[in-house]
Amino acid sequence: MDSSPLVQSACSLAPGMILLKRMFFIVIIDFMNISRINLNLIVVLHVLLETCNTTRAAEQLFLTQSSISSALKQLRELFNDPLFVRQSKGLSPTPRALALKPDVDTVIQQINHLFSNKEFDPAHDETIFTIAMSDFCEAILLQRLQHHLSEYAPFCKLIIKPVGTLDFLNGPTPLEADAYLGVFTRLPCHYESEIILSDKAVCLADKNHPLMKKRGELTAKNYFSAKHIAVYYGEDPLQNTIDALLQKQGQQREVSTFAPHALAAAHALMSSDYLLTVPQSLAGALSQTLPLKSKPLDFFTVEGALHQVWHTRFSQDPANVWLRSLIKDLLKKGPKPL
Repeated sequence: MDSSPLVQSACSLAPGMILLKRMFFIVIIDFMNISRINLNLIVVLHVLLETCNTTRAAEQLFLTQSSISSALKQLRELFNDPLFVRQSKGLSPTPRALALKPDVDTVIQQINHLFSNKEFDPAHDETIFTIAMSDFCEAILLQRLQHHLSEYAPFCKLIIKPVGTLDFLNGPTPLEADAYLGVFTRLPCHYESEIILSDKAVCLADKNHPLMKKRGELTAKNYFSAKHIAVYYGEDPLQNTIDALLQKQGQQREVSTFAPHALAAAHALMSSDYLLTVPQSLAGALSQTLPLKSKPLDFFTVEGALHQVWHTRFSQDPANVWLRSLIKDLLKKGPKPL
């Protein structure tokens, strides 16, 4: 009698199901076999293959000869082979033992690597560092960081990614980096931070700006009557850090341009009558390469902190610790020209 299509379909799937079940049981059997093995036996086998002598093997492993003999008995049962044959001057490995040696050596090396506390060697390691930073950080740090790596970590590479605030880390696809540098508004879970630079805001303008050529300090009247360029980082342009602070103090300035990048805003100052309020460290770096000049803001204080942020999984990583320490040390030396 002919089978129905459903029965025929089931029969056609049967060989595949049988194969799947066989693979499943093989995995279980392999796991059970591994779980029953005393991994210390591999260590004993490794030393015996190196020394071919039970006495020296016992000395190296700080075990008794009887313990080595017991381990060798278990190894013989495990591999179903004598592994070593006694001779007048020690042990002679069997062909099976010699065939096992490369794999045993590899396993021991991998275990040693797994538990080793490897230090970072900047002179020889080939590490790719990824740092997310704002253009403000690029201006005051990148040149020195690049020069230092070139001299003291010549095989390391540096990847720079743009970043404003840390808000993006709370999204579905957080930016991956070894460290994040910037003025951040909030810190997500599983991230650590430290302040690496405290800074005051100053007023920056073209060196031929009337307020820069004028003797004396910049007054509040002159500041608030001038036209401004404002820089914002991932925030509402109209509620950037400076204007939000001024609003709390009941003050307001005339902002004509809102720019997301401090370097572009600084270039826009040249041959213009605009003012730009930026951190003192950035103003110092820009003034060394552009025809700009800065004056302090004595009539109100704007203080900010530059943070270095990293994921907790990198907290004890030797290369990451070295990088974070280097960044802090370089920023302590003050601004450098771009």
